[in-house]
This record gives sequence, structure tokens and C-alpha cells, in this order.
Amino acid sequence: MAIPLMLGSMCQNLYVIADTAIVGRFVGVNALAAVGNTGWFTWPVVCIPYGLTQAGAILGAQRFGQRDMPGLRQTVYNTLLVTILCSAILTVLLQIAAPGFLHLVNTSELLFADSLLYLRINYAGILIVGLYNAFNAILRCLGNTRTPFVAMIIASVTNIVLDLIFVCVFHWGVAGAAIATVIGQAVSALICGATLLRISLLKLEKHEHWHSWKLCGRLCRMGLPLSMSDLIIGVGGIVLQNQVNSYSVSFVAGYSATNRLYGLLETSGIALGSAFSTFIGQNYGAEKYGRIRTCTKRAIVVALCIAVVILTFTSLLRVPLLSLFVDASTADGSEVLAYGTQYLLIMALFLPALYLLHIFRSGVQALGNTTVPLLSGIMEFCMRVGTVLIFPALLGYQVIFYAEVVAWIGAATLLCVCYLTRLRKLPREDV
Repeated sequence: MAIPLMLGSMCQNLYVIADTAIVGRFVGVNALAAVGNTGWFTWPVVCIPYGLTQAGAILGAQRFGQRDMPGLRQTVYNTLLVTILCSAILTVLLQIAAPGFLHLVNTSELLFADSLLYLRINYAGILIVGLYNAFNAILRCLGNTRTPFVAMIIASVTNIVLDLIFVCVFHWGVAGAAIATVIGQAVSALICGATLLRISLLKLEKHEHWHSWKLCGRLCRMGLPLSMSDLIIGVGGIVLQNQVNSYSVSFVAGYSATNRLYGLLETSGIALGSAFSTFIGQNYGAEKYGRIRTCTKRAIVVALCIAVVILTFTSLLRVPLLSLFVDASTADGSEVLAYGTQYLLIMALFLPALYLLHIFRSGVQALGNTTVPLLSGIMEFCMRVGTVLIFPALLGYQVIFYAEVVAWIGAATLLCVCYLTRLRKLPREDV
């Protein structure tokens, strides 16, 4: 279940990297910094509808495990309804708020116009991203992880080709990169949506009513804590970005380039967590508690092994990887590379903590508890913000590079304790 999700997520992150590399190589360091400057304003807000789709995936997996097909169908349709409503409202609000966001982190005048344009185009595609996440979640709770993989390969190729055309041929700069990304996301959403339409299991019977405000409310109660968790993490990231922006453009660019690679480093952990969540949810619904315990042990081992392989690969190849984004032969490029390689090495060394974080958070969610992930988001916020506000003045700019890993360790510890405590309370025997 996890391997197609991993490969699909890798493809998604590869086109994000390609997007950033094309901007950095063909537009310049300022454009690279402008794109990176928006990172903490795109990921958290997209995660608001994503949290709702996760709630749908949890309920859907449990009902699939219970063989409650009418309940599964109702969950699917109401998940789509809640996602569409939430995404539409967010699109309007975020277009209004975009300039204020950039002022909030003291964006340099050199970067402001490009950053704002990049934000506006990405915010215009929130509904597309929301639908893709909803389709993906529904397919996943049915055990189908192949379609999202295929969709992401096609979307990645589409995005990279359009990137090259828009940026290198038409010279649209950061706007071209953003438009290519939105079109790529639309392609993946269409492929997953078309697959869902062909699944007979999801077709309503004549006597069934698809809409339920009560179920919408339950989805919101489950999903909003997950969304709030990511939003709180995002606020911590905004504080971090504000500190980063107080340094030189080269520092911002190096930090931004590394964060683009961070998505690729994290992707296997996210995919493994998603597969783990689906498996645990289905078996929890079917009351197969022995399988839950066995899967937990194996998932931890697999997560740690994958993290070690990736950190070894990244540590050895960090210079060539970051050279994709800048021309190291220039003065600005060599400075960007120096900052980036330092940051990337630190992040790679602590990947096991990040992978365990995803396993334990997904497990807690699959057992129906969405409050603990919210608490872990608060923990991440406190650790990240505390690190960047207190220690740089005492220990130097390098402390900023440790803010992420300190947040991972704090959240992973909390989630581990809560998940294992919940696991011990489950019945010892299958029903």
C-alpha cells in the first residue's frame, strides 16, 4: 500500500524541485528567494481542506473495515461536499489576505512583487488541490494507491514540460512556474476523479440519501483539529520565515532551496504514514486488534530503515543536489550553496525522528483521535518558535537550521507516548 504512495509523492516533490530549479537557474537568485518566501503561506492553508479529507479517509476506512457500504458511500459524498465548500471560502479569503501575509514576514521589496504573484496564482488553485486530496483519500481508504501514483507521474511530466515552456520560452518568470504547478495539479485531480466515477461500490442505491448535515458536522469535528494542527505549525513557520528574512537574500535562497528538497526527504514518511493510517483504520473497524499491533511494530522498523537510507544518500550528495538550484560558479551562487548544504545536512541527520512522527500521528488519527495531533502541532509551534526567538542571538544564525528538527523531536515524543498508551488499552484479542 505504501510503495505507490511513496513513488507518487516523490514524483510530486520532484516536480516541485524541478519548478524551483528552473526558476533559480533561468530567472535568478531573487526569483528563487521569492518562491521560497511563500512556502509557509501555501502549505498550511492547503492543509485546511486536507485535514477534512483526512477525516473522511479515517471514517471511510473504518466503515470499509466494518463492511458498512451505505455508510461508506455517505462518508465519501459528504467529504467531497465539505471539501468543496471549505476550499471555495478559503480561495476568496486568501486572495484578500495575500499582501498582508507577505508584510507579516517583512518581505524585502526586491522579492515582494514576485512573491505576491506566486501566492495569488497558487491560491487560485486551492479548490483543485482540495479535490485531488479528497479523491486521493477516498481511493486510499478503498485500498487503491495505484491510481494516485499514475496520476502524479502524468502530472509531474506535464508540470515540468509546462515549466520549461512558460519560464524558458515565454519568459513568464515565477508566474509561469506557478501556472504550470496549478495545471499539473488539475491533471492529477481529473485522473483520480475519473477513476472514482467508475467504481460501482460508490454508486448510490435508489433508497439512499447522500447528504447528511450531521455527518458533515462530524467530519468537521474530526478534521478541523487536524487542519488546526497544520495551521499552528504554519504559524510557527511564519515566525521562522520572518527570522530568515532578516538575513541576506543569499541566505533566504539557500534556506528556500533546502526546504524544497526537504519535501522530497519527507515524502516517504508521509506516504508510509498514509498507508499505515488506512491499514489501522480498516482493522480497527473490523476489530482486528492483533493485526494493529503487528503492523505497528513493522511500520516502525520500515520507517527507520527508509529514513537511514535517505539520510545516507542525502548526506553524501547534498552538494550536487543543491547545485541543481543555483550556479555555484557565481559569487551569489556559491554563498547560497554554502548555506544550503549546511542546513540540508542537519535536516538529513534527524530524519528518523520525522519518520516516527508521521507513523505515530497517523496511528493516533486512524484510531479516531484527532485531538492529540492538534496537541502535537502546538508542541511543534512552541519548539520551533522558542528555538528561533531565543537562541540565534546567543549562538548565531546556525541555530535557525535546528528549529525544524527540534520541533520534530518534541512532537514525535508526544505522539509516541499517546499512541502506545492508546494501543495498550485496546482489547488483547480480535473480535
